[in-house]
Amino acid sequence: MINFCVIVYIDDILVYSETYHGHAQHIEWTLGALRDPGFKIALEKSEFFLSEILFLGYVVTRGGLRPDSKKVAAVKEASVPTSLTQVRAFLGLASYYRRFIKGFAAIARPLTNLLRKDQPLSWDAECQQAFATLKDALATAPILIRPDPSKQFILITDWQPEAISVILAQKGNDGREHVIEYASRTVSDERRNDSAPQGECYAVVWGIQHFHPYLYGQKFRLVTDHEPLLALKKLTNYTGMIGRWAVRLQEYDFDIVHRKTERHGNADGLTRLHRPAKWAALRAEEEVEEESEGELRREVGGAAARLVEDEEEEREAEEESAEAEEEEEDEAEEETSEEEEEAYSEYSEGEQSEAKQFVTKALEMGSVAMQRFDPVNQICKHICAFHFYSHDMTRQVEAHHYCSRLNEDFQQCAVYDREDKDARLIGIEYIVSEKVFLSLPEEEKKLWHSHEFEVRGGLATIPYVPEVMEHAELSPFAKTYGKVWHFWQIDRGDALPVGPPQLMMAFRNEGQMDEALLQGRDRRYGISTEELKRKRRDITGPDLGRHPSADWWEGTGRSYQVKLKEKDVDAAPGW
Repeated sequence: MINFCVIVYIDDILVYSETYHGHAQHIEWTLGALRDPGFKIALEKSEFFLSEILFLGYVVTRGGLRPDSKKVAAVKEASVPTSLTQVRAFLGLASYYRRFIKGFAAIARPLTNLLRKDQPLSWDAECQQAFATLKDALATAPILIRPDPSKQFILITDWQPEAISVILAQKGNDGREHVIEYASRTVSDERRNDSAPQGECYAVVWGIQHFHPYLYGQKFRLVTDHEPLLALKKLTNYTGMIGRWAVRLQEYDFDIVHRKTERHGNADGLTRLHRPAKWAALRAEEEVEEESEGELRREVGGAAARLVEDEEEEREAEEESAEAEEEEEDEAEEETSEEEEEAYSEYSEGEQSEAKQFVTKALEMGSVAMQRFDPVNQICKHICAFHFYSHDMTRQVEAHHYCSRLNEDFQQCAVYDREDKDARLIGIEYIVSEKVFLSLPEEEKKLWHSHEFEVRGGLATIPYVPEVMEHAELSPFAKTYGKVWHFWQIDRGDALPVGPPQLMMAFRNEGQMDEALLQGRDRRYGISTEELKRKRRDITGPDLGRHPSADWWEGTGRSYQVKLKEKDVDAAPGW
């Protein structure tokens, strides 16, 4: 239910719905989910069936979001800061509502410049103007509309050498553009000398990445006042900076519309709030918000690097003493295929495996501190199910799917052999809606299977979530189709992912599944397959019925198996 009809923040729970009857159902689900583990709610602190509510500093209304009037008043009534601590406090409060303020980064720059290290507090006319402008902007903050996935998104971008401005909008029922969110950032020193085409293209790339969750997988309109950008999607020369950016944008579906500068005021005005002369020293975007996080990343990353260096110094002596032995090994003859098989056998028996070394752990710690892992962070669901090899139903494995949803029609899952931290990645599964499956070529359909019986037969489960939430998630899942490849044949005891990938299938009827495998799953999660089947009788499969080409093995007794075939390499020109 989380992010479906419920938002939870510590001990605050917000249930949201589009209709009165839907809200009643969602409240019932939420109360049931709280009751199962024994949680209680305080009725005197609860409110029901509201059309407007204060939540996490925002007023949530039918029309959209607006700032909390009490916090806006605190900003409006703030006196001129007399210390860096007060400057930081004011910016922290104001930046919480930056999404409501056109060109926040540009307006606040004179104040954020005060927070530089070894910079004395020097309150000048520019600081006073920024201070007053932020207070006035919050006092007149607009209501931001809620995004509507059924309508086309509009991305409006603008670049100046000092700042980038981006607006995400949609047209309302009145035919006018309404703002969903404002976003802006200052341009770093390295980018200040960009040409206009480079700068405008950079603004597009940054804006699309910033609003990626809204734009990916949907066709949207890009609006710019820089006419040369109209050729961006027609580009055929992918060299240089703009060429590389054009390649990155190919995964998005959008049309580019040119809007003359005089009609581009909503975005253009954000980046022209201050004259270029006022931007003597520019820093990274959102310095106040990211300062502590960036410092932490640098400290942890630096600590990891120092640990590696210390460890390397300690090992130098050992490496020098072993040089003679290494030289002898370098001169040795190549191992025979028989020796390679013996080495693999030793590895599979665990004789060659060892725990992570100190240096490895230090490097991993530094990487975690300094890198981003956006693709895996999108994983939103864990489904436990079972697969069998398409050419051999007697070979069955338990498969733990960790899935992310790219859009309403497509999901992708990393498949592991278990759910602990040492789980092995054994395969992948792609999941598509009935609409997408029907668009596939007939031969391609034979590689896919239906999820209907997995759900109705109790073979698929979403561990640890309330029953009502699992039912709501699996109901649409039963209408989908999946294609699974396993790269690691763990059922035969392989210690490594060897050999070609194997096409996997899902079970279709009672009696096909290994009862011992199923009972083991039930004991581990404290569930009953028979009870799951009883509670899922109302769930149905694809709207048009299961397609005859899916689960092709069932009707024909035949399937596919991948076997490697040696062939000549098609060499690249000049190779």
